Amino acid sequence: MSNPNLENNGGTMNEEAARRAADTRLRTMISADKIKKWKIRIHERLNPRFDGTLNVNILPVSGDPQTEIIADICRQASGVATGLYLEDIIPLCNRQFKRSKHGSGHDIHIPKICASDVKMSTETVKKGDKKKVSRTLAERCEDFEECFWVEFFGKAKTEIIDGVAWYSGAHAHRKLGLNEDDVAWISRKVFGFRKLAFQMITHALD
Repeated sequence: MSNPNLENNGGTMNEEAARRAADTRLRTMISADKIKKWKIRIHERLNPRFDGTLNVNILPVSGDPQTEIIADICRQASGVATGLYLEDIIPLCNRQFKRSKHGSGHDIHIPKICASDVKMSTETVKKGDKKKVSRTLAERCEDFEECFWVEFFGKAKTEIIDGVAWYSGAHAHRKLGLNEDDVAWISRKVFGFRKLAFQMITHALD
């Protein structure tokens, strides 16, 4: 693309659309099947078999093991759901972007123009893994003029890894065509969603 940063094309920061996206994401991420699997995990960690099949480093060590296990599960599961919610609401602020279909190999895209994989922060993907995932993204996005990664939260920086750009923090926001108000709105929505998801998973596991 001739312009390395994308213009914002009429994003609305639509509260109702953000709420619907949150409701849909919570229903998907906190399903009866997942709750069943989490409860099995709780039982296994409360009654471990020391036969080498369970990583003892994840076993509870506090005076309240059940609460510790539930908190760990809630932290991990709500984090995954929140990362997906971030991908859901970026297009609400820049309507050029569309949410990509599951299994497409990218998270958001502008048809025929660009595709991006979105990560929550600069701490999400280990440095050593970036070369491999960069190559994978490039292979899945051959129908686009450009593909890139964004790490939404973190210090501003741009890296080129195996020919693919990684934009972090403020550089990511500019690349996505987001202004300061957009970033503040997304940040508040993501934080609120994370708290709600954590609470709902905790309640489901009580």
